[in-house]
Amino acid sequence: VVDFARFSLDFSVEESCGKCSPCRIGGRKMLNLLDKITQGKATMDDVEQIKLISDAMKKASLCGLGQFTPQPALSTINYCLDEYKAHILENRCPSGVCKSLVQYVINEKCIGCGLCARKCPVNCIKDACHRQCGLYQVRRMLHRLQVRRRGSQISGGNQEMAKMINCKINGKDLQVEDGTTILAAAKKVQMNIPTLCYHPDLPAWASCGICVVKIEGSPKFFRACTTPIAEGNNIITHDPDIVAVRKNVLQLIMSNHPNECLYCPRNGSCELQKIAAEFGIREQPYASGVRRLPKDETSPAIVLDPYKCIQCGRCAKVCQEMQNVWALEMLSRGDETRIAPAADVTLAESPCEKCGQGSAHFPVGAIY
Repeated sequence: VVDFARFSLDFSVEESCGKCSPCRIGGRKMLNLLDKITQGKATMDDVEQIKLISDAMKKASLCGLGQFTPQPALSTINYCLDEYKAHILENRCPSGVCKSLVQYVINEKCIGCGLCARKCPVNCIKDACHRQCGLYQVRRMLHRLQVRRRGSQISGGNQEMAKMINCKINGKDLQVEDGTTILAAAKKVQMNIPTLCYHPDLPAWASCGICVVKIEGSPKFFRACTTPIAEGNNIITHDPDIVAVRKNVLQLIMSNHPNECLYCPRNGSCELQKIAAEFGIREQPYASGVRRLPKDETSPAIVLDPYKCIQCGRCAKVCQEMQNVWALEMLSRGDETRIAPAADVTLAESPCEKCGQGSAHFPVGAIY
């Protein structure tokens, strides 16, 4: 059961597009925890961390793949907790499939005939000694999931007046133009919804997962930056559940970000630093997943430091959709996603015009 959950999660992590922070980071964190369990190196606290990450992924992931990713692990924990306890507390795999927890022992009944040693296809048995042996698992790709980006476009006629709709935000009555997003409407009534990937100069694309809100009557969480308000919506921007999910997502993002604020050129003006202070984050519950990516200093005007990048996508968006230069791009997928010049060349070799817009719009010190 535990190995099945790990196999299902491994498939989903491989298929992740890498756009959405809860899915991109949370999926890899969960897979690492399940690996520890199948290797007999985990504690029961790791099971609680899986539940915590699962809650953030189900509520804050953008697409169905991200929302489904933690489900096999959650279901097996809820209904087969004894198997997890056997792996963690007894270092035993009841199903006999976890390689690190399976041992074949030569007991006192052995007569030393050597038949097992001669028949062993991988030469594990020598001189009546036994070693750990296990079964291997064959991974099969069942199908590829295609995730379609959904975006809302706000349009209005030149001759006709914009249609107005009525809604409520945290109980306050509000009238807004049809097509207005929840984030824009919340600003009209001075409700602060935290964001990292959103910038008013750029089209929203719902990457970070921090701006989640609720709509009364729906069990789902919605991204405030891209969800248009419908007639009669009663929107909840803050409650204990929403704040807990936002904080959890923020901690996942920070677990993949270096703790070098004192030496960073954006120290004091960093949006991630500001939001972390607002949420009162003083400790990191998740293991660090920071990748040591090389700094690009080939340009005489700009430094690109992907080591500090949070994959919000702002710099690529401003380069492509505002400047129409296409010098920066999000490369790879899943938890391997990184920002780099298009075609993975250096900044000096890219069509970068040194305009500085990427640095001006980036929330952290990855471009300066």
